[in-house]
This record gives sequence, C-alpha cells and structure tokens, in this order.
Amino acid sequence: MSVSIRLPSPDLITGTLLLCLSGVLFWACTGIKDFGAVGVGSAFVPRLTASLLLVISLVLMCNGWAKRSEPKKADVAEENSRVFAGVPAVGVSILLMAGYLALLEPLGYLFASMLYGFLQILVLTKDAKRNYMMFAVLAVCSAAAFYYLFVQLFEISLPSGVLG
Repeated sequence: MSVSIRLPSPDLITGTLLLCLSGVLFWACTGIKDFGAVGVGSAFVPRLTASLLLVISLVLMCNGWAKRSEPKKADVAEENSRVFAGVPAVGVSILLMAGYLALLEPLGYLFASMLYGFLQILVLTKDAKRNYMMFAVLAVCSAAAFYYLFVQLFEISLPSGVLG
C-alpha cells in the first residue's frame, strides 16, 4: 500500500506569498506622509502596487484552488512543448533586457519598448502558433499606453531618442 502526498499547487503557494507581500506593503504604506495637497501623493504608487499585488495574489490563489486535480501527462507534455521555458528562456530574456537598456537612449522609450515587447513575446511563445500581427499590435499598444501614463499622467520625462 502506497501513500501519495499531494502537494499544493504552485499557483496556490505563489498566491499566498504574494498575498503576504501585499499585506506587508500596505502596512509599510501607512508610514508614508503626503506633503501638501498634491493630486497624487508619495504614497500613491506603493498603494497601487500593493493593490495590484493583492488582486494578482487572489487570482493566483483561485486558479490554484481550481486546479487542485492533477493534470494528465499528455496535457503537461503538450503545454510544455508550446512554451520556451527554463534556463535558456531566462538567459534570452536577460539578454533582451540588456539590449533594451542599451537601446533606450538612442531609440527612445517608445521604440525601444515596442521592440523589446515584441521580441519578449516571441521568446515566451517559442513553438506556439505565432500571430505576428497580434504580437506587434500588443507591443505597440502597451508601449504607447505606458508612455502616455508616465508622460501625461505622472509627468515623468522619458528618453525621446529618434523622436527628438
């Protein structure tokens, strides 16, 4: 007679750790003092980060709770063959980040972010059916949205590069 011990889902573990981290971050935000009546105070970004961590942790925990049953071996093999994982993917991602930092000044934030986003999506979808047009639209839209967020809303200057 063999006894099998069923470990909790990695999503459940990660979600629990992120939930604890978001709680610690919320607690740490209580000590931040706002100076004057400025629209966005100095505690805004830490509170936003803690809120996003809370949402992500709850989603991960729900996902881990729902996937408590063990997947079939064929499903795991099929899923693993569609993504580029492990040490090679991490190495390529680190090289992409280094290239992004090197191109940030000459190309500017907008173009460097579009290029990095597109290439990072390609790395993460190694053997999956690739829809290059969707990847390009996603990279352009996300880079433009973050550019607008930082430049217009937070009034942070970003490298303009070829845009002047």
